[in-house]
Amino acid sequence: MIEINKEELQENLSQYFNHEIYVHFEMTNGAYAAYRHGKAASGFVRNAKAKLIEGKVTGDSPFRVGLKTSDGWLYADGLTHSDHTFTEALLMYGFDDDGKMQIALQLSTTPFE
Repeated sequence: MIEINKEELQENLSQYFNHEIYVHFEMTNGAYAAYRHGKAASGFVRNAKAKLIEGKVTGDSPFRVGLKTSDGWLYADGLTHSDHTFTEALLMYGFDDDGKMQIALQLSTTPFE
């Protein structure tokens, strides 16, 4: 996993355009326990299937990724790192100053296990 290079991430992202993909999306800021006390929230989606039409990487670190699908939009903000070493997946993460994951956006041509 490396810090995001905007141009490289955009190039990797474009390889998924006009393909059926699976999406894994999650975000948290320590929410699993804190939510009960009204201090945080989280979200989780795994293996949502979509046809990716286009996508754009914007901003300066942290970055934003917007994805247009055949059925709507996906948007992730706060991304700092990516990994495209897997042949079937593009992994994007955002970490806070303490190194804790805040957001994850993963795209794959096959379902996530």
